[in-house]
Amino acid sequence: MSGSRLTARRSRHAAVGAAAVLWAVGTALVQSPAAQADPDLVMTGAGDRASAEKTIAIGYVEKQYACTPDLTANLEAITWDNPPGFVPGKGGTGMITDADDRLGGQFAAQYVAGRWEISYLYC
Repeated sequence: MSGSRLTARRSRHAAVGAAAVLWAVGTALVQSPAAQADPDLVMTGAGDRASAEKTIAIGYVEKQYACTPDLTANLEAITWDNPPGFVPGKGGTGMITDADDRLGGQFAAQYVAGRWEISYLYC
């Protein structure tokens, strides 16, 4: 094979590889944070706010202990981002406030097939 054909073939392969990388990066950017990784906690429950917040609180204590075993979690509040806030049967994103301001952080909650999938977006 001549040098110019080999160079053209390599250039084509490089272009295809670069396009694949750009597609993968673009796809990752379009997805929500919760969709990009496995949830930290999956728990069956109703699609209402009380069920979501109970699930978030249960998982928060476990997640915080895994992140900072020397500190004790003391959840004070769960607040939902506005807009849209909490959406029944879907979920939402928000912030966990702990009595110790070194703890707590953002979360994402999705209601999928009768269960809550919670991701804690810190640690």
